[in-house]
Amino acid sequence: MRWVNAEPEHVVAISLQPAQREVVDYRQAWANEIDPDFLASFSRTLLDASGAPRLCVGAVPVRPGVGSVWLLLSTGVSAFHVARGTLRWLRYIENREGFHRVEASADIAHEEAQSFLAWLGFEVETPRARLYGPAPACATHVLYVRFPQQGVH
Repeated sequence: MRWVNAEPEHVVAISLQPAQREVVDYRQAWANEIDPDFLASFSRTLLDASGAPRLCVGAVPVRPGVGSVWLLLSTGVSAFHVARGTLRWLRYIENREGFHRVEASADIAHEEAQSFLAWLGFEVETPRARLYGPAPACATHVLYVRFPQQGVH
């Protein structure tokens, strides 16, 4: 497996886990609208030996010092199999962008995602929240926050 800069095609091509099926409906539109240079600058993709995307992870600056992260994971891949690489990327992007606060969310029923966010150092901020976005399932999420230590790699 190898890490590469993310491309819109990766977001569309990834075979999502059932717990992330809510994004299927809008990821093509999102991939068509995203600036490929922005995506490459703030996101990474893990490709398997055949070149298929197994994980896409990215960040979006929300306001100065605050970022929001997202992760799409392919079927058959546990988040914990890619944990160290994901944590290295997270620390890198936090330091590069000077984020003092990083936000994330997970479906309330997706226990592996919640455990993974905790392993990455995120804490529950809002146990049940309505997110705003194109997916109808946005009303059942847990909001997480991480306060990175600058300079830690």
